Amino acid sequence: MRRRASTINCIYHKSMAGQEDLLQVLVSPPRLDIQALASSVLVSFQIITKWKAEKQADRFVVDAIIKQADAYDGAIKISLDMAQTGYTFTEDAIMLCKLVAERGVDEEQLRSFLTEMLVMANKAHGQAFAMNEQFSTVRRSIFEIQKDVPQEQLSETPNSILQYPAELTKQVSRGSVPPDGSVIPRENARSDLMSLAACVGTFVDWWGDVKMRLNSLHSSIHLVKLDGSNPLRERVVLERWTGLRDQYVQYRNTVRAITDYLPECSPVANRGRISGVPGDKEDDNTENARLKKEHLEREKTDLENERLVRAKEKDRSERQRAEQDKARLEREHAKERVEKQREKTRLENEHLEKERVERENERLGRAREEEKRVKKEKTVLEKERLARDEENKRRAEQEEDVEKERVRAEEERVEKEKKTRLENEHLEKERVERENERLARAREEEEKRRGPKEERVEKEKTRLENEHLEKERVERENERLARAREEEEKRVEKEKTDLEKERLARDEENKRRAEQEEDVEKERVPAEEERVEKEKTRLENEHLEKERVERENERLARDEENKRRAEQEEDVEKERVRVEEERVEKEKEKTRLDENERLDRVKKERVEEERIRVENEHTTPSPKHTASLKDEEQHESKCCGGCTIM
Repeated sequence: MRRRASTINCIYHKSMAGQEDLLQVLVSPPRLDIQALASSVLVSFQIITKWKAEKQADRFVVDAIIKQADAYDGAIKISLDMAQTGYTFTEDAIMLCKLVAERGVDEEQLRSFLTEMLVMANKAHGQAFAMNEQFSTVRRSIFEIQKDVPQEQLSETPNSILQYPAELTKQVSRGSVPPDGSVIPRENARSDLMSLAACVGTFVDWWGDVKMRLNSLHSSIHLVKLDGSNPLRERVVLERWTGLRDQYVQYRNTVRAITDYLPECSPVANRGRISGVPGDKEDDNTENARLKKEHLEREKTDLENERLVRAKEKDRSERQRAEQDKARLEREHAKERVEKQREKTRLENEHLEKERVERENERLGRAREEEKRVKKEKTVLEKERLARDEENKRRAEQEEDVEKERVRAEEERVEKEKKTRLENEHLEKERVERENERLARAREEEEKRRGPKEERVEKEKTRLENEHLEKERVERENERLARAREEEEKRVEKEKTDLEKERLARDEENKRRAEQEEDVEKERVPAEEERVEKEKTRLENEHLEKERVERENERLARDEENKRRAEQEEDVEKERVRVEEERVEKEKEKTRLDENERLDRVKKERVEEERIRVENEHTTPSPKHTASLKDEEQHESKCCGGCTIM
């Protein structure tokens, strides 16, 4: 049993670790030594039966042991019920193996099947526990009796109280009754009863392990794999469960044979047997009268005993009817309590379902509000993004307009400077011309004052100087204009370069800002979309879970309704059977009472006739009458003996 428990624990941890094969769980069904339990029950039954049937032992021992016989009989009946439940459980296991082999079961059907098997295992575990309690109580009581009995009484107790039929086990299995004389001494009754308690204890542990295995399978049903691809393993599993079922059948047949073949008391045929009347024709009338009187007293005693037996049977029938009525009332009260509990459970379930629906509606309302808020935030963010894009575009246009205006102003300034420079050059040229004219007039006047030759020399000299000066002036002016043009070109080029750099910097800044905004938008949009997608997935999963829970509740309600109907039908059938049994019992009781009354009347008439005949014979005896009287006595003895046996 420890090895079996460790195997089941390994299977349990394996089922928790990952997916497993259902046939792997069922491949090693628990091995039970049911034959050992049957042998222990047989031996203990024989011990208690011999003790109960012992008539020559000390009454202190026998009476104390007989008190435990009813409890032992109850334990035997519970063991038979447990065997029937075990047989049904193995039938379910065999059917499950066949369904797995045919791959004809889904997860829902497997869950329902395991639930039914778990109910059956709970029932068998309770029966095994009750059987263990009953057997343990009997064992403890018998041990207490042995401790309480003085040693001198034990020494006076005959050996037959510790004997049992030796070949009973083999003959019961063959369906034959053992002979009464086939006995051997049996001194180790204590060890036999201890063995019985140990066997029953293993059954309690076994059914507890079965419950644990079924609970683990039921809780990890989604991890179970239905693999029917190995016919050899399927055949091995099926053969093992079939062997266990056959052991239950053998145990039930063995215990039934024990209860059928071992009597609980001495035969009734030995009671009331009348010894034969001596056939000596020379007996006198006094001996005949004495025998008749003894015969009448025995018949009177038998009638009184039968009357007491009928009274006891009547009382027992009344007690049984009272107990049946009490049991019926208890069943009705239990049924009412169950109905009230079911109604209470139904109301609680409805209340819980209503609260769950309200919470679900509130959660869905919050989810819808959250979705609306997310959409609103998304719309606001989209509007803000469009506004930023519009603002950036407007700023770019403004900057472009400002740049154009600055370039235009710069061109106007350059044009104005150029125009001013040309005007200054023109004024300078006019001033030079006026100066030249003044100098020319001055020279002319000087020449007029001088002579012609000097005038010519002077003119030539002046002309050369003027040409030289004009040449220098033109060169200086050209240099100045070249420097001015160069400076202007450098300045314009520098301004153009600065403007280009500023434009490029602005473009780079705008581009960087646009990229940053685009990155932010890209990061925000996927996150928002992912959050919205998660919320949608969560809502869909909750909706699917709600539908699954509703389907599960509907299935459970249907199962509960079917179970309730089955229980009602079973109660109705039990009530009908009980009423039918009561009716049959009443008819039998009535028939038996009528027959007993008829027999009483017949016996009273015979007794009265016999009394009158004896009185007549006692007053006037004759040999012929005496012979006829003996024949009648023998005939009546046979009749009375037959009636007593009946």
